[in-house]
Amino acid sequence: LIPNPMSMSDVKSILANLIKEGVSIKNITYIFEKLNDIAGSDADRTEIIDNLRMSLSRQICNNYKNENGAIEAFELSEDTRVKFGFLFSIDENMTDESFDESSIFDFENLEKFVTKLKKQSKKYGIERPILVVPIEIRTIISSLLNKYTDTIVLAKEEIQYNAKLDVISKI
Repeated sequence: LIPNPMSMSDVKSILANLIKEGVSIKNITYIFEKLNDIAGSDADRTEIIDNLRMSLSRQICNNYKNENGAIEAFELSEDTRVKFGFLFSIDENMTDESFDESSIFDFENLEKFVTKLKKQSKKYGIERPILVVPIEIRTIISSLLNKYTDTIVLAKEEIQYNAKLDVISKI
């Protein structure tokens, strides 16, 4: 795995990202095995993290299941996806370091979205909301939201086989 096909700094960055997102790295052997499998491809770091999260999806979902085995979450609505449409046209070679949301993003829409998410969370008595989004925009949405609110952002694809999804509301 190290130094080819990944550098030590890449591995460190990926592990730090998982920890930052609340994903346990307790089973480090399994994580290294999956990284070894994934790293041989031409995937960038975001794709590697998404693939690794898919491999860890059962563990991730278990952290958020309620007593009925379901994940209660808000889902990103089609209207909001359209407002944030730039997320689907970002250069696929863009990394977290080169991503500059200020040059391509309307922060007024983000403020409105965060306000709506906070109001809906308060309405349903949720302290730390879970937002479900498509996997291809999970990393960027998580990065944007975590600057303004303590929201867990899960990919719909992470949940589909590991838990029942109870959508509280579409935002």
